[in-house]
Amino acid sequence: MIPPAVADARELRKAISGIGTNEKVLIDIICSRSNEELIEIKRAYESEFKRLLESDVKSDTSGDFRRLLLALLETERDSSNHVDEQKAYEDAQKLYAAGEKKWGTDEATFNTILATESIAQLRAVFDQYSVVAGHGIEKAIKSEFSGDAKRAYLTLIECIVNRPSYFANRINDAIKGMGTNDRELITIIVQRSE
Repeated sequence: MIPPAVADARELRKAISGIGTNEKVLIDIICSRSNEELIEIKRAYESEFKRLLESDVKSDTSGDFRRLLLALLETERDSSNHVDEQKAYEDAQKLYAAGEKKWGTDEATFNTILATESIAQLRAVFDQYSVVAGHGIEKAIKSEFSGDAKRAYLTLIECIVNRPSYFANRINDAIKGMGTNDRELITIIVQRSE
């Protein structure tokens, strides 16, 4: 059986190579994987294709979407479970000030916080964001970003809040309605096989 990192690397290469880019695949893989998984995917990508994943993503994407994906690929997320409530509150205020509180959006602040803080810390930041803004961070993302960047941020946040729920929702989307999306269902199952 193909290791998940190799399967992800191959899916990413297919999404990037050729005419056009399959942004959905980039989002589904890069925004839903842990720091350790992304490191393994980058190694597998370079080993399989003799190319750097970051370089290919950079050349095939643009704007806020590119900057978020590169932040996730190039930054090492804190892996501790320690939560600093004061810092969570301060980061929530920074996110609010960088988005909803001003005209225009400072996506660099979003990228820095969302790509570097630990999962436990980000959950605390999201809780504090609800206190600061009076609603969840998802509402801010929906109003501040658009297109692929919005989908990427929302996927990232959903995975931070509850990763198993994200994959359950993807499976549900693949099987609901008229006919099952077999390729999508198989991809999800293979990706989660370990």
